[in-house]
Amino acid sequence: MTYGYRLNVEQLLLKNANEYWEEASTKFVEVSDSVPETGATLTLLAPEFDDEDTISQCIQAVLGWAIATEAFINLVWQNCPDTAEIDERNFRGTVSKIKHLCKTVQIEYGALSWRDNLVELFNLRDYLVHYKDSITYIGFSFAPKFQRDFSKEFMESYQNAVICLFKMFGDSFNVDVSFLNGEYDLFFYDE
Repeated sequence: MTYGYRLNVEQLLLKNANEYWEEASTKFVEVSDSVPETGATLTLLAPEFDDEDTISQCIQAVLGWAIATEAFINLVWQNCPDTAEIDERNFRGTVSKIKHLCKTVQIEYGALSWRDNLVELFNLRDYLVHYKDSITYIGFSFAPKFQRDFSKEFMESYQNAVICLFKMFGDSFNVDVSFLNGEYDLFFYDE
């Protein structure tokens, strides 16, 4: 008798990211900002400028959503007969793999209403991990970039894009996404 199991990393990462976001969102404050092009004033709900805990939770949520998405896409990739034999390293990044998977099931990637938010999530992840500003100029009436990136509006759009992608690919590739309803499993078992 043989059996095997796989750690459902994508589920754990998504669960943790959602929990970080839920906690962070309860501590948001109103932040004054201006539209860079026009100077018109606006108000954001975002972390306090120096609230280390809330900023850290936002970073954890962003990184968690991005990594959970990457793990989920790799799971779909390996279980799709049309892509399982293709070396995924030939594709530049997760978004490129998403586009290719969309083609395999005739989903028009350009028509997905949430695709730009998903791309922004990965751009922010790359910015946080790879690119470092030497200094950020905020002027007299502009919120710093991190307060805009972690604003309630943007954070909700990132989370929504991830969930929409999981649902769409779950349906299209017959991958169980019941964890989106809170039914997280630590392991996938196979006998």
